[in-house]
Order: sequence, then structure tokens, then C-alpha cells
Amino acid sequence: MKPAVSESPGHSIDLAPTILAATRLTPTPNMSGLNLLDWEAVAKREALYGEIFLHTAVDIRKTGPNLRFRWIIHGPWKLIVPDAANEPKAIAELYDLSKDENETKNLAAMFPDRVQDLTRKLDAWWKP
Repeated sequence: MKPAVSESPGHSIDLAPTILAATRLTPTPNMSGLNLLDWEAVAKREALYGEIFLHTAVDIRKTGPNLRFRWIIHGPWKLIVPDAANEPKAIAELYDLSKDENETKNLAAMFPDRVQDLTRKLDAWWKP
């Protein structure tokens, strides 16, 4: 296998399918994530989604009460949306990862339409 670099972001859920594929094993059909060795599948991925939960989870079967933030990466943009119940003072954060990979300049106030569009995409993925 030759080393390679991709401009498309990967996600931790991609590790198991990728390792299985690299060892010539087949991921289960219900396994989330992509095989990162499948360049075509990676190129078709439109967005990455995720969430951040409380470290002291109240009930691991009920995710809503433990939620702190949800996030989406779509193209060069990353939006982080706080959960109003667990992060009442936090604000939405928007970053252009192509220019600010360390997420130092919150652009949410400058691009409210982009925040709204990405929030809709995030809500379509999962709205607690």
C-alpha cells in the first residue's frame, strides 16, 4: 500500500471500515463510516457531522440531556452549534478551515446566512 494524502476530511468512524478493508475484511452493512482507501467514496462525501457530550453522562441511553455541542464540516466550513440546555451562554461558531485550520476566528457574525444553511443541514442529520 502506498502512502497518500487527501484533501477530504476523515472521521474517527472511518477507522474501523478502513482497517478492515486494508486487511481484506468486509465491514458490516450497519457500520458507519467510509473506507478511506476508497477515494471515490471519500470524494462523494458532502459533509461530516458530530456531537460532543458531557463527560459525566447522566444516562447513556438518552443522548439529549448529555449533549453540549453538535458540529458539521461542509466544504471548507465548520459550524459548531451549542445545545441551549447544557451550554446556555455559548454561541454558534463558524470557521473557514481553508484559512483558519486552528479555529481562531469565529466568523458566525459575518456570515449569518451560512450559519443558517449549515444549521439546517445539521438539523436534518440530527436535531435533539
